Amino acid sequence: MKKSIVCLALLALAAGAALAATQVLLFANGKQIKADPGVVIQKNVAYVPLRAAGEALGAKIEWNNAKKVARVCQGAKCVMVKSSDGIMQQGRLLLPIRKLGESLGATVNYTHGSPPRIDISTAPRPSS
Repeated sequence: MKKSIVCLALLALAAGAALAATQVLLFANGKQIKADPGVVIQKNVAYVPLRAAGEALGAKIEWNNAKKVARVCQGAKCVMVKSSDGIMQQGRLLLPIRKLGESLGATVNYTHGSPPRIDISTAPRPSS
């Protein structure tokens, strides 16, 4: 009985580690973004590196380290992003992909697959 419980616990840990290590591909306007850290999934929310994703979409990013705030500008539109809006990893601010997309007027699509894929696009939407 104890051996069965130990085996199940080890199997659950291995499955959890494999799930956590799943790479999510990130594309901005059709071009793959490779960043370190990459996409991080926490509690079913996809977080992406602000600078890598924002700049790939044509935004300018200015980081104020004293205030822990980023200014994200695309054209004449600017938004302020606090570090508390996302998560910090390896000294980089990661934002929920939907928050970044909405801030830049972009569309975000998540495709389940192997590997999963996130596409963020600032292309104009077709008029109906």
